[in-house]
Amino acid sequence: MAPRARASSPSAGSGGDDAGDLYDDLIDQIREIAIHVDGVADTEKCQVRKVGMRYFIDLHIEVNGDISVRHGHDIAHALKAKLMSELPELADVLMHVEPKGE
Repeated sequence: MAPRARASSPSAGSGGDDAGDLYDDLIDQIREIAIHVDGVADTEKCQVRKVGMRYFIDLHIEVNGDISVRHGHDIAHALKAKLMSELPELADVLMHVEPKGE
């Protein structure tokens, strides 16, 4: 498994040099939920942006590279629905679907 990138952006006025660790717990929750969704092989980048009291997520997931685009799309929608259901503090999730291992 390739190392996972951690990326986050603090909201205005809340940052500092250690702001990259600000959302580690949320990123860990997102990754844990993601790997339990059928068809998600792994996660890559996960970026968090806080706006007010809500979070906007940019998440890269890995799926089997041999599946159809439609199947990859369905996996991404299933994951988004699960994340939005289990983490009500999320405002939106933008998903990027990548082939596993490339």
